[in-house]
Amino acid sequence: MGRLTKSQIVTIVYGIIIDILDYFGLTVPFLGDIFDIIAVMLITKFFGSYAWLSAGIQSIECLPALDVFPFTIIAVLIAMFKARKQSQQVRRLKKI
Repeated sequence: MGRLTKSQIVTIVYGIIIDILDYFGLTVPFLGDIFDIIAVMLITKFFGSYAWLSAGIQSIECLPALDVFPFTIIAVLIAMFKARKQSQQVRRLKKI
C-alpha cells in the first residue's frame, strides 16, 4: 500500500473531528444528526461516486443512541480504500 494523499489525511481528520463532535452532541437533542449530515456531505465531496456505501453506513448514525459508535471513521476508511483500489486498477490497465 502506498502513502496517503493530503486529501485522504484531511478527510480522516474531518472524520475524527465529526465523530468527536457527534459523540458530545448526544447531550443536545438533534445536534448529533446535524454532524451526521455534514459528514455525509464531506464524504461525498471528497470521494464522489465511491461514497455511496460510506454514506449508507454514515446514515445509520441518524438512529437514536448510535452516535457513540465511530461510524464516520468507518465510512471514511471504506470510501478511501474503495477509491484507492479503483485507482490501482486504473493504473494497472494503463500499463497494459
